[in-house]
Amino acid sequence: MALVSVAPLASRSCLNKSLISSTHELKPLRRTILPTLRWKSATPSINMCLTTSNSVDAVQRRIANHHSNLWDDDFIQSLSTPYEAPSYRERADKLIGEVKEMFESMGPNNDLLQRLSMVESVERLGIDGHFKNEIKSALDYVYSYWNEKGIGCGRDSVVTDLNSTALALRTLRLHGYPVSSDVLEHFKDQKGRFACSSIQTEGEIRSLLNLFRASLVAFPNEKVMEEAEIFSTTYLKEAVQKIPVSSLSRQIEYNMEYGWHTNLPRLEARNYMGDMIHEMPYMNAEKLLELAKLEFNIFHSLQERELKHLSRWWKDSGFSQLTFVRHRHVEYYTLASCIDIDPKHSAFRLGFAKMCHLITVLDDIYDTFAGSIDDQEGRWPRKATSIALGRGVYLASPIEESARHNL
Repeated sequence: MALVSVAPLASRSCLNKSLISSTHELKPLRRTILPTLRWKSATPSINMCLTTSNSVDAVQRRIANHHSNLWDDDFIQSLSTPYEAPSYRERADKLIGEVKEMFESMGPNNDLLQRLSMVESVERLGIDGHFKNEIKSALDYVYSYWNEKGIGCGRDSVVTDLNSTALALRTLRLHGYPVSSDVLEHFKDQKGRFACSSIQTEGEIRSLLNLFRASLVAFPNEKVMEEAEIFSTTYLKEAVQKIPVSSLSRQIEYNMEYGWHTNLPRLEARNYMGDMIHEMPYMNAEKLLELAKLEFNIFHSLQERELKHLSRWWKDSGFSQLTFVRHRHVEYYTLASCIDIDPKHSAFRLGFAKMCHLITVLDDIYDTFAGSIDDQEGRWPRKATSIALGRGVYLASPIEESARHNL
């Protein structure tokens, strides 16, 4: 089955590019940057020095020369995707059941590391919402073997290892388990420095990468975590210059640039899809990858419907006729989609975009029609405001709007 990746989030700024683009075939493990939406020709400018005589009160007003709406409403309404078909949802539901079986079928060898890798993979792929119970069971199992020296690869491991311990420390902490960073002290040499081999093997590099990622979830005044971050950062910067270009080198560069607290779930999922098979050597990752792509595109089809609804609301409400205000409804929706990717939270995404756009309109109205000294002393231009908002501008609730437009 040819799967489609239709949300070009590979840029650093998710607010300047659309989550919506034309659908193109995406071959497995191949990243593509897809065309963005059709842009109207406009010259961006935010010049606040332009003045004009307002016909309402004949007062010279400053008008910001904001560029017009960048998003073509006709093009937005013409967007379509095949992933709204029930067959894709049925296939995804079947894969969800098979992945749940993968959680239960892990062998005794390396079972701790397998569970941690499984949890991390479904989270980084953005499909963890389907496996809340399985994730909790897996982490409860790992935590039951956690001790003051950390953990090994499996429950029967005689010695602990840095890779499993660092991965467990990060994952357990993010899920609220009370684990101490003091376990990292056991991986230092007699001089109090983190020990590592002079030969930079792939296994050791991955261990230091997990140590770096674990150091990013430090609590205040945790000295060992600060030391871990400094040491792992130096090590990885040197290692990435020596190893050939591969999934490992890309993961190092990506994690060095984007910490867990500065990243976006959709960007993380899109990036991880290309490298996850190399990150999960203990199990077959093809089902996870297929499910992740399906969920990615099914959610994107929902985004298209939400964006069409928002564009209709913007046009029908009369906002499109206000030439002196900023039209940023698509950008605000993009921001909302980055904040919350749960398909059930359509009301939040639409309500957030509408409210932010309305606030922006009111701000521009005030800057334009109420910016003089007399106005700021208390005289509100009611007539000007009624003219600006007199075309039936409204902010209906997302539920009302969804029912109105049969979303």
